[in-house]
Amino acid sequence: MRASSNSSFSAPKPRVAILFWEGHLALSPSMLGALRLLAEHGYDADIFMRGGDSEMPELGTMPEGVRIIKSNAAGKLRKVYPDQKRRFRFAGPLGVLLYLGFVLSRTRHERYDALFGVDPAGGVCALVLATLRRVPLFFWSLELSFASEIRSPLKRVLKSLERIACRKARWIIVQDPLRARALIEENRPGHARVLLVPNSPMGAGRVRTTDYLHRYLGLPSDRKILLHAGMMDPGVLCLELAQAAGSWPEPYALVLNAGFRRSPDEPYVRRLLEIDSPRVHVKLEPAPEDELDDLIASARFGLAVYAESYGPNYTLIVSASGKLPSYLRNGVPVICQDFPGMREMIEGYGCGVVVRNIDEIPSAIARMEQDYEGYRQRALACYTREYEFSRHFRKVLDALAAEIGPAASVSPVEPVRLDRERETVSDAA
Repeated sequence: MRASSNSSFSAPKPRVAILFWEGHLALSPSMLGALRLLAEHGYDADIFMRGGDSEMPELGTMPEGVRIIKSNAAGKLRKVYPDQKRRFRFAGPLGVLLYLGFVLSRTRHERYDALFGVDPAGGVCALVLATLRRVPLFFWSLELSFASEIRSPLKRVLKSLERIACRKARWIIVQDPLRARALIEENRPGHARVLLVPNSPMGAGRVRTTDYLHRYLGLPSDRKILLHAGMMDPGVLCLELAQAAGSWPEPYALVLNAGFRRSPDEPYVRRLLEIDSPRVHVKLEPAPEDELDDLIASARFGLAVYAESYGPNYTLIVSASGKLPSYLRNGVPVICQDFPGMREMIEGYGCGVVVRNIDEIPSAIARMEQDYEGYRQRALACYTREYEFSRHFRKVLDALAAEIGPAASVSPVEPVRLDRERETVSDAA
């Protein structure tokens, strides 16, 4: 007798949650890529974030099965601590507690098969939820934090809890071997299984040129733009770049493009706007996600510079900088600093020039102009081979399938092995 089946019945898809306390989803290409690839490979995915992100750029279309769930922790903090200085002092620990309460409340009746906790706050909250639900925990490091740099007692507690989250996680996701080593030395997670996934956009790139910024800023078509995209604060040397741009040769100009909406009344932004130079242009409105490639493709060169005084989170940046692979994806040659791993990547591929300080930018320009089209083609090759997100995220999908069963056909994953005695990281995948 042939067994009958109910063709209308289908098992629920595996479901994961990402706890992303920082909330700047539009500025995190790896978070955007993760959500889209999880959905593409048969998972439902919820991401829990802080609210209060009206300054963020407009997101592109998200696939079916992805839910973006925002808390109001930021608004509650403003009510409890209307004074900004006190709010900044307590925002971390108190905000995390409010966020944790929000997540626990919103997930009471939800089923999750695995949890991803991003950075200290998201990792700690995900640890609590994963422990209660008895599901696998993935700790995802986008930013490095170090106990030696923390002064607040409350934030030291958060750091201690972050270390516990790392130790309890089944897998740790971090951008590259340099940052993996720093994270392991700082958090001592024991027998770590590490997956290397750069903070980079997803999808094929192409070499192209647009006039997006020329039209937006009213620049002449022959103006050659050096673009600094993303953050606009002392940690990325915006003021130093603006001051140096006055000595650049014609027809080059600096464009500082804010990653999220900025106010001209902010003290640092005001200082930038006060620089009276025809070669410095400040764009305070962010571009929607769907227009970002067009914006970048209007630049002649891309700048990815950081303040060394801000420590390893800013100097171990070769695979953590979202702007760097975004430039390369559009065939825009780059100018970067001589930080660990940067010379090997950028000059190894011949897709840009590494400088010791920003005074060397004019000589970097002259060098790349001698073979500009070659630099453009090599920029695209570097992005395709080293940064394109989906190639690297396959390791995470394989690890997830190993933990909870595949949502689609996947192949086994080889984790990164960390050898503490020799202090090396090797990617066997």
